[in-house]
Amino acid sequence: MGASWDFWTHGVNIQIENQVQGLTVSRRGWGTRIAQPANTTNWFHFVIPTPTQIDDETDVRLRSVWLKVYLGFETIIKTVHVRVGKRRVLEDKKVHTGDVNQGGVLYQQFDLPEEGVYLKGIAGGVVVSVEVEFKKGDDLWVTFEGAAARFDV
Repeated sequence: MGASWDFWTHGVNIQIENQVQGLTVSRRGWGTRIAQPANTTNWFHFVIPTPTQIDDETDVRLRSVWLKVYLGFETIIKTVHVRVGKRRVLEDKKVHTGDVNQGGVLYQQFDLPEEGVYLKGIAGGVVVSVEVEFKKGDDLWVTFEGAAARFDV
């Protein structure tokens, strides 16, 4: 392996799976803030720019992904999926909350298996999907600042 590259996408690029009644979206230069009614969940998707093998001697592997989000104190991340094309290569069902000492920020790395995921030809792109639960209370929002993937080339 040669170099490692981190490919980032900005939070303004987040895709919302379900247009839930009462959902509000505010896109700004620093990211996307989403509020949703209590006792609901939704999926949000980041499309990550994805290198693929360009000749027989290039070996590209997806190694890990990152999320940088801010969470209201009544909002949690329930599930994180990473897909290459249609194939799910990572599922994390650990509940993630924002760090109350850092203003609700979650900056989390998710590692793929040790060997990584080999990308050859048209891999179909990498997507990081985040399931968010908006619990009870008044602090029901999430701000997506960005997501990234690390590739070894």
